Amino acid sequence: MMLGVLMERAVEESKEVEGFQQLLNARTQEFIEELLAPGFGGMIAFVKEAEALAERGQLERLRGEEGERAQDDGLHSP
Repeated sequence: MMLGVLMERAVEESKEVEGFQQLLNARTQEFIEELLAPGFGGMIAFVKEAEALAERGQLERLRGEEGERAQDDGLHSP
């Protein structure tokens, strides 16, 4: 609600509007992760780890662990 009022009153993108948008996005992300954690927590953790490895240019490490993860989950990698 505060963000809506600020956006109506602001002539241009102000620091306050931008700050509230960032806070809203962060809290929305946290809320969604809390809701999805019971059923998809492992997948969410894997994606976050994969994204961090990709940012550091270490995707080979992720590929190397692929077989280990599949065995831990009882799956077979092709």
